[in-house]
Amino acid sequence: MIDAAGPWAGLIAREAGGHLPIAPVRSHYWITAKSPEFNKTQPYVILPDANAYARTEMGGLLFGLRDRVCLSHDPRQLPSDLSELPYNSDLEGWNVLEDQGSELARFYPGVETTQLAHYIAGPSTYTPDGQFVLGSVPDTDGFLVGPWVLRVRNRRFWRCRKCYC
Repeated sequence: MIDAAGPWAGLIAREAGGHLPIAPVRSHYWITAKSPEFNKTQPYVILPDANAYARTEMGGLLFGLRDRVCLSHDPRQLPSDLSELPYNSDLEGWNVLEDQGSELARFYPGVETTQLAHYIAGPSTYTPDGQFVLGSVPDTDGFLVGPWVLRVRNRRFWRCRKCYC
């Protein structure tokens, strides 16, 4: 069995007899307007120094940031329809971009001038140390995890780790 249940992955793992050191926390995402400078063959990029990541999406660049003080959730309390969370009406999303955009601009200077087409906020799954949880879970036969696969899909990564839970 493969657990790729995003913010619910920890609950699924517990039912299978495992434990994942993860928590769903609010992330903010912006997607730029379409541009020929972004193409679907570009890799998924993780920028720990900027507390950000980026990948291509819909012909533009999707980049994500987390709040400096993360808003986390108990996965047992998450609604089955994530649009019921009050994120999309949270005006602080723009404050995060204003506050942390300069850190992202060190890696992509165009972020300060590019046209933004969409803003989204919702839960993403993170570990306390920021590392990936990927692979087999000790003491659970045939149980594999990739909790972030739900949102990442088929992207190339520059780092992966064996799952240590």
